Amino acid sequence: MNLWKPTALVLASALAMMVSYNVASASSNGPKPVSVTGDYHHIRTALEYFRAGRNELMMAEHNRGGWRERAVEGADRTIFETKQALDW
Repeated sequence: MNLWKPTALVLASALAMMVSYNVASASSNGPKPVSVTGDYHHIRTALEYFRAGRNELMMAEHNRGGWRERAVEGADRTIFETKQALDW
């Protein structure tokens, strides 16, 4: 008797049950409502990530042929634009 066939059947069943459970539990939570007049949490979080990314670029050891410098300039521009979005 081949042992791999029953084993594969049991594992496939277990996988199907786990996926079904995750789908059922995810759909019961539902999406969270978005506030139109909110505090712009996602933009503020993005700004923190942009600043952290710029700091990481500044700590990099090599300029890599000018690419690091251009990336820092891009990060500065992104930070500026994000601040403008928050102030608007």
